[in-house]
Order: sequence, then C-alpha cells, then structure tokens
Amino acid sequence: MIMPKNWRVLLDGFPHESGDVITRDGEIIGTWYLIDDVFYAFTPDGADEHLFFEPFLGILCHKIADWHEQREAAAAFHVDPANDASVPSSGPHG
Repeated sequence: MIMPKNWRVLLDGFPHESGDVITRDGEIIGTWYLIDDVFYAFTPDGADEHLFFEPFLGILCHKIADWHEQREAAAAFHVDPANDASVPSSGPHG
C-alpha cells in the first residue's frame, strides 16, 4: 500500500474498529482499536495494555509516530555499563 508522504504511520483496517499500526518502512509496531465508538487506542506489540488513548485519530497517530521515532533513536544508542556512557550501537544486539 502506498502511504501519503505526510503520514508517518498507517492505521491498517481503518475505518473498521481495529487493525495493525504500520510504519513507513512496513514494520507492524502494534494495534489500534476503537473503544465505545468514541476513543482510539494504541497497544504496542508485546504489551498487554494500551499506551495511548485519544478521542481524536490525528492526535493518536502523532503520538504513535513520535513514540516510535523516539524508540528508534534510543535503539541506535546503548549505555555501556562499564562507564555509564551512551555509545553508538553496532547492530540489533549492541
């Protein structure tokens, strides 16, 4: 599926009541769902409860995208316990 350039995440399945949240790179990072036909929520993969809960879909998308970008940036660095300094990660396992 082609994602518009200004979108940072895609809520697959919209306008239905739930679906996957997909990044621009095609990574599924969690699930979105509608609660009581009023609120939108997002639960990251591996989590038991929602992380975000919003009445407006645009705000939810913005929060999800910001959260994902922060996680990606943090994954690029890790803390070296020997000197407690952040050093660039050399890969997925540091």
